[in-house]
Amino acid sequence: MHGRHSNRNSRRKRLAVVDGVATDRHVMAVPPHLSTVSWIDHESVTARTALRDLSRELKAMSKKPSVTRVHRARVALRRWSSIWKLLRTDGWETDRFYHQIGKPLKKLQKLLGACRDLDVNIEQCQRLGCTKKLIKRFKDARTRNQDKLEKYLKDIDIVKILSRLQIYLQTRADKIREKLPAAKAEQCAFNHIELFLLEQESIAREQAQTAHTPEEFHQLRLSIKRWRYLLTEFFGLTNLELVRAQQILGQMHDLDRLTPILLRDVRQAAALQTLKVRHQQLQSEIETMRHRLPYGLRPQVTSAEAATGSRSAR
Repeated sequence: MHGRHSNRNSRRKRLAVVDGVATDRHVMAVPPHLSTVSWIDHESVTARTALRDLSRELKAMSKKPSVTRVHRARVALRRWSSIWKLLRTDGWETDRFYHQIGKPLKKLQKLLGACRDLDVNIEQCQRLGCTKKLIKRFKDARTRNQDKLEKYLKDIDIVKILSRLQIYLQTRADKIREKLPAAKAEQCAFNHIELFLLEQESIAREQAQTAHTPEEFHQLRLSIKRWRYLLTEFFGLTNLELVRAQQILGQMHDLDRLTPILLRDVRQAAALQTLKVRHQQLQSEIETMRHRLPYGLRPQVTSAEAATGSRSAR
């Protein structure tokens, strides 16, 4: 038992190095909603809060899958997936859950992603001045993907899936708590979830220092996105640098996906040149940001008012 605690503490010290300086997390003033609430309860509240937003967006989208509603539903589903990734690691997912809830939502997210990618291609082509023929090609593909999405929505009962998910979240927390030693189950949310945050910071730091290819920048974007979701959903923090870095990398990825298509068509030469100029501007901007991302960002109580403030991490 002592050995496990020693390994855990050494891992915390190894990861908690910010800009070359070791930081002692235990001396930080942690808000009550993270220091006095167990990680199980905090994860439960976070998931149920995200589920409310997810239910609203998916129900609206299933009635009328417009471009805007597809985008909003995809964002809500990606947010949910990011939260669930941590919960899955903590034992929230069962095989039955995966087949009845997780797998259908995963397929839905894939279909929404395909529609959204085409919407972005159309927007980019219009902005870059691509030929009408190419834009029509993307619009036709978008229609086909819309048909697939609508067919899938008819095949599944999204309301039933969401209802099952709500019930599951209401009962799963107690089952997890029953299986664990009291000390482990009652560990405070900050100490427990911070380990995930430290690890994600470490991954993002390494990728920010070494990314050079389109695929490496894409992986950096995904790492920053996961890092940002951890801060926002579980710690209640929004950082504009991370938001901007994710936006820049996302726009670079959109252009990278479009580049080979334009290269194969000589009629897109002017649009391709415009794309290259825009890509260079974005890469120049990310170069100024990638080595100064906000590692070590944590919530702190700075006043009596903050100490008695929000009870949730949102």
